[in-house]
Amino acid sequence: MRAKSLLLTGLTGVLLALQGSAFAQTRQELLQQLGDPDSFGHNAKYMGLVSSGLVLLRPSCEGEELGPDDRCIVLNPGNELTEFNLPDIGRITFPAGSTVSLIYTIISPNLNYQFLNAGGAPVPNARFAFAPYFTLESDALADPALINPVTGAPFGGRLDLTFAGRTVDRSLAAGERAREALNYTRAGIGGISTAVLRENYGLSAQVIGRIFRGQITLRVGMRGNVRQVSDAFLFFSSRFMGD
Repeated sequence: MRAKSLLLTGLTGVLLALQGSAFAQTRQELLQQLGDPDSFGHNAKYMGLVSSGLVLLRPSCEGEELGPDDRCIVLNPGNELTEFNLPDIGRITFPAGSTVSLIYTIISPNLNYQFLNAGGAPVPNARFAFAPYFTLESDALADPALINPVTGAPFGGRLDLTFAGRTVDRSLAAGERAREALNYTRAGIGGISTAVLRENYGLSAQVIGRIFRGQITLRVGMRGNVRQVSDAFLFFSSRFMGD
């Protein structure tokens, strides 16, 4: 009985010691474990929304009626890859001081495309790849001494940020046809945050502060490549929140 009592006393002591070590952590130490300490405890604010133009992929663009931000890409024939990169097909500008440390993105892509192997032999590498991105423009990035570590060149007042898209890479049997229509929403975990700008692009706290205190323009872009696609249309929208 005495041995059991001693064992229980010992376990209680261990648990209290562990609990004490957890409470011994400072508030700052705990905040650094949260993933995004700069926005901790801030209220969320709606900041507006933007949509891209409609992007068409067609064997021919003749006769297509396009709006100012719409684009039509002529598909290369056969098994030849068609690549596209379409900047500035939509835009939104946030007034100075709109957010403190975060532009949170909720992106809703809408895509519809068809794989078609019209030949008499199997195709091993049919492909559809689509990625939305934003170009952030800020006077704080205009200093020629600020170098983008991704490109090795000065930022030049702007920074491209790519968000989740969709990639399908598959084989097609002779004569096979397959269409996918997809409309989904993805909430960005990091968004455009002080942590992303600091850790991914090496920007100082002073530069990041000037970005968020100043006017920010986001230009909508879309890039991708396709092979063995007969037709497609693509666009996406995004809602933004700040803190």
